[in-house]
Amino acid sequence: MQIELAQQPGVALAALMYRMIPVVFDDLYGYVYTDHAVKIDVHTTRDALVSNADDMADSVARKALESELSKWARMVPKRTDELLPWLQQQDTDVMSNPLHSA
Repeated sequence: MQIELAQQPGVALAALMYRMIPVVFDDLYGYVYTDHAVKIDVHTTRDALVSNADDMADSVARKALESELSKWARMVPKRTDELLPWLQQQDTDVMSNPLHSA
């Protein structure tokens, strides 16, 4: 598995994002943290940041992050089983440079 991913970086990136997106968008996908052949742990800290810094919600950085999250929420498929095929169809630019994605 490791050599296949090493020889196909686009597939490796899709596999990584396939594991990350449901964690980041748990409100969209629910808590779908099943075991896979590749172990990748993903955790978000955005809720902890807001609860620990009372001015975080109004910060420029937080607003930029929320804008990015909204953009990605509109782009990704709404069903987990459609996520990996969708990722595999995307250009590497979409996955590696989300600031320039539609």
